[in-house]
Amino acid sequence: MADAFKRGDTHFLPVLPLKNVVALPKSVMPVVVGRDVSIRAVEAALRGGREVFVVAQRSSETEFPGKEDIYEVGTRAIILQVGKMQNNTLRILVEGVSRSEVTEFVDGEDFLCVKAQDLSP
Repeated sequence: MADAFKRGDTHFLPVLPLKNVVALPKSVMPVVVGRDVSIRAVEAALRGGREVFVVAQRSSETEFPGKEDIYEVGTRAIILQVGKMQNNTLRILVEGVSRSEVTEFVDGEDFLCVKAQDLSP
């Protein structure tokens, strides 16, 4: 299930946890991606529909966030641009599409992946 896809209004999305920042629907923001797990999530999104679930971490001190370390409500976003930087980091540009809520965590990946449902505006 490494690729993002949609079934009805449920989206299967790689998770991109953010420290100290929140992505909002209808906003475009740059994100520097350096953690290996986050880079794998971005690569999976690029193989699929370019969508990710961008969500804030509960604590910026957590280096390897798991299910319990992220909020349940985040933003379904599309990756507009990707650039490689030094030290194997990525600089991506994401555009928020919709406020979304985790309905289930998807196992079997080497990065966080969720089923997320769009919330009404």
